[in-house]
Amino acid sequence: MDIKVKGTKANLVKMILEASVDGADNASPDTTTAPPPAKPATAASKKKAAPAPKKPAATKKRGRDVEEEQEEAKEEEDDDETTTTTTSTTSTAAVAEDEEEEEDEVEDAKPNKKARTTAATTTAAKTTTTTTTTTSSRKITKSVQTLGQWTQHEESFFFLEAPITRSKVAAFDMDDTMIHTKSGAKFAKDRRDWVWWDDSVPIEMKRLHDDGYQVIVITNQGGVGIKSKFDKGKFNSVSGKIQDLCKEIGIPCIAIMACDLNGEWRKPNKLMWEFLEEECNNTGAPFDASQCFYVGDAAGRPDNWKPGKKKDFANSDRAFAMTCGIAFQTPEEFFLGEQPFVDKSGAVSKFAVPQPPRSGEILEGGGNITSPKQEMIVLCGWPASGKSTFSKTHLVPAGYGWVNRDTMGDPKKCLKAAIQFLSQGKSVVIDNTNPMPSGRKEYIDAAKAAGVPVRCFHMQTPRELAEHLNYYRERMGQGKHVPGIGYATFNKNFVEPKVSEGFTEVKKVNFILNLRPEDETMYNIPKPK
Repeated sequence: MDIKVKGTKANLVKMILEASVDGADNASPDTTTAPPPAKPATAASKKKAAPAPKKPAATKKRGRDVEEEQEEAKEEEDDDETTTTTTSTTSTAAVAEDEEEEEDEVEDAKPNKKARTTAATTTAAKTTTTTTTTTSSRKITKSVQTLGQWTQHEESFFFLEAPITRSKVAAFDMDDTMIHTKSGAKFAKDRRDWVWWDDSVPIEMKRLHDDGYQVIVITNQGGVGIKSKFDKGKFNSVSGKIQDLCKEIGIPCIAIMACDLNGEWRKPNKLMWEFLEEECNNTGAPFDASQCFYVGDAAGRPDNWKPGKKKDFANSDRAFAMTCGIAFQTPEEFFLGEQPFVDKSGAVSKFAVPQPPRSGEILEGGGNITSPKQEMIVLCGWPASGKSTFSKTHLVPAGYGWVNRDTMGDPKKCLKAAIQFLSQGKSVVIDNTNPMPSGRKEYIDAAKAAGVPVRCFHMQTPRELAEHLNYYRERMGQGKHVPGIGYATFNKNFVEPKVSEGFTEVKKVNFILNLRPEDETMYNIPKPK
């Protein structure tokens, strides 16, 4: 496809550098979840041992520089990627219709789930009727989605052979859960390079359908891409394969795949689940979370979780189920009846949820956060380190002007706004990541020109906590995910701020976690990788 890209990689990296993600904001999206249901009765509980499933090859330990972070981010999605073109099912012109939006924003608001969808095929199709029913204070509009064709919706493609008519949902990942490659290669060579993960897979999935479950395939497929990165061949291969699998099982093909490598629709975010529930659902009511579950292989298990087994490449499937408030099982548990893995090694998992202090000293060494005299405060810290929460909690209410790259979008606009606040006699806080002395110098010079002192507040939030807050913020619908390259680039360019740069003082700010009780569940979901 020949699609004009608005924005460059350089611009993207610059924007990521300045992304002052607010991971601990006390916003109030709906986080009510039902208790996970018991293991579905249809799952095999006493099966003879089957050959061990093939997992993606182990990933070599990487450093933290930019190039390696890019590879690590790609690995999260590439376990689902295929490589060759098969029968064409896509109308390029139709897909291109939605691909004129800006490509270079890092911090976007949560997308409007009522946005238009774009047909990805030219197959004749039928639609359902529109009726709105209110259940449990939630309005569920019966589906008007086109049936019988792959359709693009924002960062995803979905297929409805028939409308969703059941409130019990059994959802499955595809690669290394339903199937693995027939060739033994890490990635499928073509649409037909697959065998069932275990002989019981089609039997159990058909049994679920016959027992009244809506069986749905929900998968990350970052290799397909969207907009300028859309790969028609990979789309054809993956979409055709999903239809082939459902046909062989003997169930209606209902599936959705997130196709942006670093987009907010990918698992573990629940946007695919919400879209299916709210816009592809003909029951007139929400799914019954107590009767829903998800099966996937990305469960965060370490090396040798079973003798000779490699570690899981991610924890995104388990985290997806947790985010959706439904039960989770690995394919070993569901199809083979194995017991859940319990890590008894005592080692600290990389998926452990950080538990920072919830009370204590905010500024190390004490001191006043605000000043009665006009001043400038320059913040410095990782993306999602709590800079915006700190600003909105302590400085903005005290009358400080707030300069934030996420909202202003351009470094020149930020500097201009800071100068304007100073000219009005107001104090101002620069709420950006500000890793480099050169970037901080522009604000220091502006303050000096106005005869105003400048302090620097250096956020002490550890990287691991900031990365966790990044996913938490995304789950809470407070902005788009900052990819790993954002953290790698900050780390590469970071120079610790010093008084010698022109600051009157540099204060270290401790991160104090402040959660509402209803947000605890979402916070305590492990990061996916």
